[in-house]
Amino acid sequence: MIVTQDVRPDVWTVELEEALVRIGHQFGRVDLRRRYSHSW
Repeated sequence: MIVTQDVRPDVWTVELEEALVRIGHQFGRVDLRRRYSHSW
């Protein structure tokens, strides 16, 4: 993943977490956790 200097990692983390939460509400947190854990 390419991250520019003007974008801080913590900001990316917050935005990523918010996106995961929104996706979790649509598909269900349990299903999301299973797929997320399997991907790692």
